[in-house]
Amino acid sequence: MVRSLVCISMGGGGVDERAFNALCEMRAEHSTLSLGSFKKTVREQFFALRLDQQAALDAIPTMLFAEIQSKDQVLSVIHRVASAAGKLTAEQDRRLAVVEGLFAD
Repeated sequence: MVRSLVCISMGGGGVDERAFNALCEMRAEHSTLSLGSFKKTVREQFFALRLDQQAALDAIPTMLFAEIQSKDQVLSVIHRVASAAGKLTAEQDRRLAVVEGLFAD
């Protein structure tokens, strides 16, 4: 989920306060990670995407849960967080469509 959100946010002007707050809510709802561990995870996912974006994206389907319901739930959270700052840029829309395709596999 975090890798997908980082990828989408890289297609815009960065993360604003609304998106950051939504990301923190997502962490509180779906993770037992401390804030420090969560920040570390976000940094790791950012660097994985910067080093080899295609390989990082190609790995997402193998990282997903086996249950369709879980995939749908995760994708719903991704939509909520990605759109928290308002309308997505064209590049963010394109990246979201790529992520949606990875979740459909």
